[in-house]
Amino acid sequence: MFKINVERLQNEVGNIVTAAKRSRLQQSYIFVSASKEKGTVSFSFSGEVLSVVKTIETEVTEDLSFATSVLEFQLKVSSLPDEVEITVALNPKGQLFLKWGNGSGIILLTVDEERIELNSPETIKSISFPQGKWNYFTLNFATFCALPNSKAADKSPTCAGVNFSKSEAGTVVQATNSVKAIKSIEEMDWFDVALTIPRDTFFAITEIVPSNEIITVSLDQTKTKIIIEGSSVFAISRLLDGNFPNTEKLFCDKNSSIVWRADRMELLETTRRVKKLGGQTPIMSVFKKDTKHYAVLKDILTEKIGAVIDSEKEEGFVVNPNNLEAALTVLRTEEVLLAFTQKAAPITLLSGDDDESENSRSNLKVMIAQVKQ
Repeated sequence: MFKINVERLQNEVGNIVTAAKRSRLQQSYIFVSASKEKGTVSFSFSGEVLSVVKTIETEVTEDLSFATSVLEFQLKVSSLPDEVEITVALNPKGQLFLKWGNGSGIILLTVDEERIELNSPETIKSISFPQGKWNYFTLNFATFCALPNSKAADKSPTCAGVNFSKSEAGTVVQATNSVKAIKSIEEMDWFDVALTIPRDTFFAITEIVPSNEIITVSLDQTKTKIIIEGSSVFAISRLLDGNFPNTEKLFCDKNSSIVWRADRMELLETTRRVKKLGGQTPIMSVFKKDTKHYAVLKDILTEKIGAVIDSEKEEGFVVNPNNLEAALTVLRTEEVLLAFTQKAAPITLLSGDDDESENSRSNLKVMIAQVKQ
């Protein structure tokens, strides 16, 4: 039996349920175990991609273990009243009871499933993601991965994850779904082998650890799994097998034959407007006419934009605004360069800021494919 504030319980259960769904559960159950000796409650699940134990401290008066379905847990806990303390215990009939106040409560249906114990395999090396870096890679790189079971992932399974490899300049981090890609060199340690961590692992772990947490990652001896540890989380994730696609050929630089320079936030606002107006398959055209520069959604929107062309060639471009929005969102610089080699070629987006500070993200580059008009 244990006691816990309802807001805290709802937050923990909501996060663990979301993480479990991200992990593509093999069994749609969540296991809960309360230890009086340790004064802790652990929530665990096992998925196709990731298995997790999340542990919290709370008042435990009696050992208690049970399993319940993901949907049952989410429904019953989300239905609890606000601003109460919840006691989780067995009632006289042996049913699990979420109790509050003077005898009020909700029965939580349980299932007869044995808890899966997560035992750490033998490891060969551990590295740490610096404070906040795991969350950074989730928000900025995992969103560029291919969806599991998509055409891109079927063709190249590693496209469904974020790839890390060691180089002389630092750790190369990259992701792609074949129509957009992102790449940077990070000042962090890495293993001697290139590894691809599933996008679902990034999203799931981000749900259950604080955004500024230092995450420790260890590689098992078979080099097929990683062990992920935070202050309250222990997890084992599989790695994606295979070589990561060569994305370097997709990128170009600021010396390319066609280079546009634009105010990032202004272009982002226009892009979002096109996206909102364009329906399911929006197409955004950007071009120069006379001395002015325009963004156009055919037959709906024509908008003058604050942009210039830095190259002799003055070729315009045509993109899906969803991809352009993703690229502009991760750069976070005042100015952005959009460089490409010829009409309809992939566009590389780079920092247009003059300084080389960390805030300029001058090391980060993003590619988006052009589309047919």
